[in-house]
Amino acid sequence: PRISFAYNFNPEWNVSASVGSYYKIPSYRMLGFVDEEGNLKNKDLKYINAIHYTVGAQFVPKRDLRFTLEAFYKTYNNYPVSLESGISYANIGTDFSAVGSENYSSIGKGRVYGIEAYVQQQLIRSLFYVASATIYKSEFSGLDEKYKPSTWDYNFVFSTTFGYKFRNNWDVGLKYRLAGGQPYTPFDIDASISNYLTTGKGVYDYSQLNYKRLPIFSQLDFRIDKKFNFKQSSLSLFLDFQNILFYKTPYLPKFSFERTDDNSGFK
Repeated sequence: PRISFAYNFNPEWNVSASVGSYYKIPSYRMLGFVDEEGNLKNKDLKYINAIHYTVGAQFVPKRDLRFTLEAFYKTYNNYPVSLESGISYANIGTDFSAVGSENYSSIGKGRVYGIEAYVQQQLIRSLFYVASATIYKSEFSGLDEKYKPSTWDYNFVFSTTFGYKFRNNWDVGLKYRLAGGQPYTPFDIDASISNYLTTGKGVYDYSQLNYKRLPIFSQLDFRIDKKFNFKQSSLSLFLDFQNILFYKTPYLPKFSFERTDDNSGFK
């Protein structure tokens, strides 16, 4: 069930609100997990339920210019939680697509809330631009029922696209993105050292689940377009230059041993 409401004060101002319930099937990797005896251990997982609440306002001073401000709150139920680690599937990390071969239970909960501002200038004469900024929190709970930052809890996201049309069908565009640091779980150094020769990878310290964060992400892209019009067809060519400021993308740390300076062993 979903319901929405909107009220126009005048041609320039309006307010709106909505609430809706959504469902999504758990990962097929979970549903297809078979134990050593051939039993489907997670076949009874429930559909993940999310309820979205939004309220916002819109200001349209001109036909081609629009401003919006919206607040949102989302609740999640029946979220899969690992019965082995006790961690929600939403909190595992960016390598979550490679997991799922373990027992899960639909007991997790989650919440996402924040505000978003948006502005859009439609193409008039030669210029157009779009910009949005979102400040939010995303948290999910595991077996301990305590809310922890989810893998995608970046805290803020900003993006903008700018375009300008020149004569003779030449276009240029800029796209900029800025986001807060991705949360991650640090390694348990002692356990990682003890298990590295056996597993070949580090062991996470889940007592500090998503406690640390990567540096802020930033990227600026530039694009040039040229369109050729013919009698019965057209041809569009473009050059797309990504990350023109050469910003180094942050990556999650990896656990590995480093050889000693004399190459006699590891440190």
